[in-house]
Amino acid sequence: MVKIRAWVRALRLFSLPACLRRWCCAAGKAPLKYRALGEAAVFLVMGPLMFAGLPLALAGAISPLVVALSFPAGLHIIMILTANNLRDADGDRRAGIGTIVTAAGPAAAKVLLCFEILLLEGLIVLSAALGWMPWTGLAAFTTLPLEVRQAAGSVPPALGRGDRLGLSA
Repeated sequence: MVKIRAWVRALRLFSLPACLRRWCCAAGKAPLKYRALGEAAVFLVMGPLMFAGLPLALAGAISPLVVALSFPAGLHIIMILTANNLRDADGDRRAGIGTIVTAAGPAAAKVLLCFEILLLEGLIVLSAALGWMPWTGLAAFTTLPLEVRQAAGSVPPALGRGDRLGLSA
């Protein structure tokens, strides 16, 4: 009974920030969504909190390896969010939504997206080199040229939006 109570208490520790992030991003007096802080909140919740919360809920413990691997997952989600915000920049600006893209401008946001892509690929290589994931995970590199071309804005018109290939949210 004591172990179950500790497990439930720990699970609440992970769900509270997720609920708080949800409220802070779209509700309240100063939503994060309008202050270019939504991306950071999404990274924390969809990366470390979600990845660490799942094994806690299922097994009652968190492995340091799971926490380490949560960062590439969170970064991947932020990469998708940045690409989506680049596509929606004009509408977000008119609506007063302050994303990183609207704050930094499209040119700087494209550089940021390229950095996010390269950082993610570097973390994949590091994870494989340290034995944290199988070498087959390096198959992710097959999409690298298209990701970088899309981030730089040089994707051919037939692929222009990217959503046909599932590359953007």
